[in-house]
Amino acid sequence: MGKIAVFQSCEFSAYRNDVGDARHPDCPERMIVVRDALARASDLAPFLVGMEPQEATLAQLEMVHPPTFLKWLADMSKKAVDANAPVHLDWDTIMTPQSWRAAKLATGAGLMAVEALQSKEMEIDFAFAIERPCGHHALIAQAMGFSLVNHIAVAARHCLSLGHKRVLIIDWDVHHGNGTQQIFWKDPGVLVVSLQRYPQWPFSGWFTEIGAEDGEGYTVNVPLPEGTGDAGYLESWKRIVERIAVQFQPEVILLSAGYDAHLLDPLGCMRITTGGFAQLSALLADLARRLGVKVAAFLEGGYCLDVLGDCVVETLRAFAGVPSQAPPAVLNNDADPQAVADHIGAVCRHLTPYWECLGKAA
Repeated sequence: MGKIAVFQSCEFSAYRNDVGDARHPDCPERMIVVRDALARASDLAPFLVGMEPQEATLAQLEMVHPPTFLKWLADMSKKAVDANAPVHLDWDTIMTPQSWRAAKLATGAGLMAVEALQSKEMEIDFAFAIERPCGHHALIAQAMGFSLVNHIAVAARHCLSLGHKRVLIIDWDVHHGNGTQQIFWKDPGVLVVSLQRYPQWPFSGWFTEIGAEDGEGYTVNVPLPEGTGDAGYLESWKRIVERIAVQFQPEVILLSAGYDAHLLDPLGCMRITTGGFAQLSALLADLARRLGVKVAAFLEGGYCLDVLGDCVVETLRAFAGVPSQAPPAVLNNDADPQAVADHIGAVCRHLTPYWECLGKAA
């Protein structure tokens, strides 16, 4: 087993998104509980290589975002700095005096993560960018959903620039990664597979959303009903995600690792347990080993401070090959098992013309 690169920065916890008395879910304590959980996980210590991220350059951000949009973000940042106060970009997306630099550092962490996977000298098999703000809601030219720029999309474009022909993005955040979907809507080189609660903000991610032109079929959405738990997510993985990944044969896998589908999360209304995330992580690690590819993960959502750190640690344990310390996944906790089965079946039937591997799963 190779080493695991973990990218963290004190600047990810150096700002608050609160406005007045309104407490924002994306709080600096999220970074602190992950840091503390890592410090307690002595079994991981031999595998981890801590790395300090560097800011992404404007040229790197322009692999996804137009210069006019990036200038607007910089202008909003200056406005926040001059006022020494947060600025609303939309109803829940905030620009603080510190967050624009943090966002560039977060994108830089993702770029460094994929480069670490490429390095023969470093012998890195898995990398995790533990950052805020998150990125998967950022559209090509619009900040939204706490996201200023789309870190995983920039990293995927960087993978292509490094010579990869097939990049797989998996997104298991409870909210649909609408920005990532938009960016790669017509791109057959980047397969985006997303599992999310539906309906749920941002109210996209239905199974009929499959991409267009050369990218038709390379957007795969697995919309799951409210109350889906370990069983539904694990079944979705085995019947859809794993089969499509094997047929696609990616050269690298990028993971939007949101943990807000957790049973205790205040935003998700789903029922994955910490053991369920441990099992999903183990399945991803096993898939990567069988395909002979490496994985870089990007922290997205996850707003229950009591469980976020443990979930991140369980993902790292899966890739380190050390035993999980979470309780076993709960295989009977879907609120409506028939609705889950109906959604999975609909996805399989609709996508079989593009992914023949799903034919037997329909």
